[in-house]
Amino acid sequence: MTDLELYNSFKKIVDENTFNNLKKYLIVEENNGYEVFEKYSIKRTKVGYSVTSKNSDNLEIFSSVKFALAFCTLDYRNKVVETKRICFLDNTLAALQINIKLIEKYKKQTKFMDKKIIYQNKLLDHKLRQTQILQELEYLAQKAKQYHLNSMPKTSYK
Repeated sequence: MTDLELYNSFKKIVDENTFNNLKKYLIVEENNGYEVFEKYSIKRTKVGYSVTSKNSDNLEIFSSVKFALAFCTLDYRNKVVETKRICFLDNTLAALQINIKLIEKYKKQTKFMDKKIIYQNKLLDHKLRQTQILQELEYLAQKAKQYHLNSMPKTSYK
């Protein structure tokens, strides 16, 4: 049973009022993307994943679904600083990955040892920055997950 079939069967079991109340907590997989909290739409593009808000014309592009979902969750909870930070870090990560590929290409092409050493140092610096950015993005994704789990209604059953 796929997630979409499970979602549709869940929709049949639960009454409409309860289902509409739960929709603001759900991340629903569609055939070409995700619908998040009834407010955001995540679609796969050639360059990554685009996030559009249904209430505005803002478009953000991310390198992975994980970071796109983290952005949606933090934006939905009105965490402005964290949402801007995720956008900045993801864009910086994309630029670093391109720079790493270019530096590796230049390092292979050069015949001078001193240039190879300079390229190697730049490569190590960029890779270190890449791991630091990835660690911070993972931290923000975990933070978004925790916000989402804490916002869900708790049951009174024991």
